[in-house]
Amino acid sequence: MKNLLLLLSIIAGSGYILTQTACSEDKCENTSLASTVKKSFFVSGKILYQNYEPYNGPLHFSIYKEYCDGTISGSWGYDLESRAYGEWFTPSYFIYKFDNTEDFVLACVSVSQDGHPREDVCGKVEYNTTSVDWPDYELKLFLQLSWNPPPDTTSQSSGSN
Repeated sequence: MKNLLLLLSIIAGSGYILTQTACSEDKCENTSLASTVKKSFFVSGKILYQNYEPYNGPLHFSIYKEYCDGTISGSWGYDLESRAYGEWFTPSYFIYKFDNTEDFVLACVSVSQDGHPREDVCGKVEYNTTSVDWPDYELKLFLQLSWNPPPDTTSQSSGSN
């Protein structure tokens, strides 16, 4: 009896996996574009502390494309520095091709600072994302940290005369 239940469980599980794979393939076939769409874009952003002061420091940027079927491709990562006013930008623009309405590119920026949790924000570029600017699009990511900047110890006076 146990063997029969085990066999039925395996058959049912296999059927579920095959059904999910077939549905995924059907979804990708049904949402395929008539022709490939190429998107080029920059990514930039601004990072502020909780008190709205600009964050000037290290950050990590990552980007990848996810296809309709869940496959990840075109992954890149950069360690960057934010500049005046907490602004940052990637050193180049990106070009991705879209063959399906369900394909997308995800770009993320994250900040880590001792004693604080890592915080990040992501933005998505899809085949129909448009802009009148060249390149096709500039994705702007805004991150407001949940902490304030560390105290400025250089401006404190010693108090002795």
